[in-house]
Amino acid sequence: FPLEWNVATVESRYNWLKPMSSSALQKAYDILCTRPEGVPALLADAYFASTAVQVNEAELLAHIKALCFDTEAQGLPSGRVWHFEPREFITHFRTCGWLSIEELASTFPKYMFYTSTGNTRTAITKNGQTYVLSRSEAIRRIKNHTPSLNQCLRKYIGGDKNRIAIFLSQVLLETAQWRNIGGNKRLMHEWGFGAYSPLNPATEFYTAFYGRGIMQLTWASNYRTYGDYRKLPDVSGDYIERLTPTSPRITQASLHYTAHPNDGGCQIKWFPRYDPDFVAEDIYSSCDSGGLYWVSKKFSEGYSINRISDKGYSSANIGSVNRLVNGGGNGYYERQAYTVYMLRFLTDDTANSEIVDIVPPSPKKAVQANMKCPG
Repeated sequence: FPLEWNVATVESRYNWLKPMSSSALQKAYDILCTRPEGVPALLADAYFASTAVQVNEAELLAHIKALCFDTEAQGLPSGRVWHFEPREFITHFRTCGWLSIEELASTFPKYMFYTSTGNTRTAITKNGQTYVLSRSEAIRRIKNHTPSLNQCLRKYIGGDKNRIAIFLSQVLLETAQWRNIGGNKRLMHEWGFGAYSPLNPATEFYTAFYGRGIMQLTWASNYRTYGDYRKLPDVSGDYIERLTPTSPRITQASLHYTAHPNDGGCQIKWFPRYDPDFVAEDIYSSCDSGGLYWVSKKFSEGYSINRISDKGYSSANIGSVNRLVNGGGNGYYERQAYTVYMLRFLTDDTANSEIVDIVPPSPKKAVQANMKCPG
């Protein structure tokens, strides 16, 4: 088929845009406007009866030629040749699910947090790094994990943009917005390193097997599953203890709950299995563990949270994902807002409204998702 970028053939290829001859115009009019008696005139009547709209041929051809090149001077073939058809070329490259650092950073909304009270939850827009994210800061946070996060997406999520948006919105919350504040607020570690908190009574039981990685893998059974899946080697030396270095919680004889006792959890001896700290500190494993958890999660419909993502977006579906990832309450409104934001960026959504209203199932409150991008 003709080479679209050959400047020498532009005029012949776009001849069809020139005004039609009077005889051709009349013939087209007769064909389009033939109708049974009594039927209103076709829309074509108005078009063919008017000569007000004309193509500015010279300007259009000049624009097209500016986008082309002299194939003969460049030593390229002309005429009808085998080549990539531009639209198919673009379609093919859109199947690539790999997201660059800049693209991943663009999935971070400008405002990360939402109000905790009121009938409608809105973004907190106070000044300062805590509440307002810059683009440069988003890039800094995600930079080191970009290759491994993309590998995780390819391996467990696939190329579907709805799946990716729903997955990454959960990751954004679970990683505390990819923040690494230092001290006991270390990136890829549950803040506090599993210290007991009355606000989270389960810490009494999971202790050293606190959340790690992009999905905050928790409980000894989930760590065991991941270690078996990867065939991770047994520990050599002591286990790393970040909360109480002088009194390690994991020893050769210590017992640890596989799940909450109320959910049927029992205690097992962990030694000599791998060090759970590896899941947070090894960049590949911190991402890979989250992907495995996502696709191996068992619930009423079978395995894999992708099953819910494939139903399409709804606030109810996102609520179901929330429950499977973290019980459903923690960061509920942020997760809802993040999902809507990422769907706009990653899909072909052409909306440009600054606010998107989300109405979750009762008794949850409405959310006004702020769609501003980091500056």
